[in-house]
Amino acid sequence: KGVLSRTPLHFQKDYEAHLLESGFRLPNGKANPSLYPVADTYKMATRIENIRHFNMVSQDVLRDLRRQVQRVRLYSSADPREHQLFPLIYLAILTIWAASLVHRTVHKSTRAALLVTVVAVAGWVTMRFIKYQVPVFAATINGLLWYSYYLFQLALPLGLLWLAWSIDKTEDTVLPPTWFGVLCLVNALLFLLVLTNFHHQQIFVFNVKQTGWESNYTYGLLYPLVLAGTGLPFLGALILLLFKSKRNPRKGAMVFPLALCAILIIYSYGYITRVPIAWNSDVTMVTGVISMFFVESAIRSGLVPVNSKYLPLVRHSSLRMQIIESGKRVHMSSDRAISLPEGDISQLLAASPHRLLYDEDTLIFAREIIGGYVVWQEDIGPLHQLQRQVEASIQNLTMVNRLLNQEAQIKQAAYEESAQRILWSQIETEMQEPTDQLKIRISELHTQLDALPAGQSSSVAVRQSVALLALLMCYIKRRFNLFFQEKEMTDYELKDYAHYFDELAEIAGYSGLRIFITMERNGSIGSQQGTLLYDFFYMIAGWAAEHACSPVLVTLELTETEILLRHMLTIEIEIPERIKEQVAALGGTVISKDLEDAYGITLVLSREVVAND
Repeated sequence: KGVLSRTPLHFQKDYEAHLLESGFRLPNGKANPSLYPVADTYKMATRIENIRHFNMVSQDVLRDLRRQVQRVRLYSSADPREHQLFPLIYLAILTIWAASLVHRTVHKSTRAALLVTVVAVAGWVTMRFIKYQVPVFAATINGLLWYSYYLFQLALPLGLLWLAWSIDKTEDTVLPPTWFGVLCLVNALLFLLVLTNFHHQQIFVFNVKQTGWESNYTYGLLYPLVLAGTGLPFLGALILLLFKSKRNPRKGAMVFPLALCAILIIYSYGYITRVPIAWNSDVTMVTGVISMFFVESAIRSGLVPVNSKYLPLVRHSSLRMQIIESGKRVHMSSDRAISLPEGDISQLLAASPHRLLYDEDTLIFAREIIGGYVVWQEDIGPLHQLQRQVEASIQNLTMVNRLLNQEAQIKQAAYEESAQRILWSQIETEMQEPTDQLKIRISELHTQLDALPAGQSSSVAVRQSVALLALLMCYIKRRFNLFFQEKEMTDYELKDYAHYFDELAEIAGYSGLRIFITMERNGSIGSQQGTLLYDFFYMIAGWAAEHACSPVLVTLELTETEILLRHMLTIEIEIPERIKEQVAALGGTVISKDLEDAYGITLVLSREVVAND
């Protein structure tokens, strides 16, 4: 504490005694020891080394002073930065929530009421945001912004009342009745009364010239009217919701909106009576959040329907259906449904979930649902007519079926014979070249045996021919197996498929050819690719055995998209045109490389199955 002046000050002679009595420290250091620490406890202030860090930390001084020292603003924004941040976050959430309400609500009147409620809350928060941007010394502007709160505070309960009224109204009823307009007019007059409070001081009583008047005020004689304009429509909305939800089967879910109403009432009372926990909070934000939760909980609990289209849906439905309440009163009915007497309804509900035969051509079904029963009628007259037609048709079909069975047997026999001819024709086409080679090998072997000298049973040439003949016969045998498996379109398991390669390599060994095979043993390959790989391998093995091209290195490798069959030979080989055409048909390629001391051939095929042309 102290006095600062630009001009010399003249005091009474005993001014020092008065200063000490008022709690001031004298220029000579003399002071009341109960108010000021002794001189030894004072220390020199530390010089700030990092001014940027100090400025950053000092931004939170006001917030920390209020919350940690003064213990105020614990539940609301405490500094200008939070005054701006909190409403912006809240408005963003409110906007997203409002969009979801518009999306979920189809009834025009309900949607309009929800929008009024959202606009009231958003406007209230926006005015609060603007007010915190105005300097404190602008008393008139601050007061008018404060009074403008009540425009939205008085509109919010009217929006909830409109929402409660619109729940059970039809689609063409949008605007509320005349009494609602009277309430709007009354609340508008109350707002004008609040807006002119500077002139009459009947709503809030304060001294505008006093510092902190916006917090240090009392309520005037007419303030209860403003409370009534806020509380009575809200109470009326709550009563309407409870009255219209008496048929709601989810009675337990109503606890949530009722609890939120109780919280809002307790909070409002605490704020008016200035209970610290309520007075130190932000009434705008708290009321807005509670209102949001109240509307959402009312929707979730069934108090506020978010879609009323089911009424015309049932009425114009092509189904002959009705919804009957627990008291056996028809709640909704389609235009095509038959009106049932009360006695028939009781009999039907007693038989539920079974069916009841109303007349010769009408069946009535009932199933229990929440709050009542759903009843639907089915016309079985067309079924009776259809049954008679079916009985007559059965006699005709019995005779026709007998003739058709005989015809089918004849066609089946002809089809099987035709299929066998086609199958053998395909076998002959595919195996024509190997069988021709077999005939040539046998003829050559006979010629070599006849040329042997008397008493000699074998020779190197004979053994070579026998080995090549055995290799060809093994290929023909396995090629038949692969042909039928390819027709079945089944994949080859590599652990079984590898035996075919090993078998050819073993028989080729009798001709002096050594084949070393390295291949995958896990996984599978397509039937078409497997057949072509076997043809290609035999082509290499047969040629190498005949031309004494030993050894041969073979590697079968599988990638995610390709199959690679690599061969390493000592001399170059010419690939037959038949093999090249088969490779091209499957979209594959053959890569040949001259490796100086060796010759490499690689067959590359896609792992995707290619259909036969």
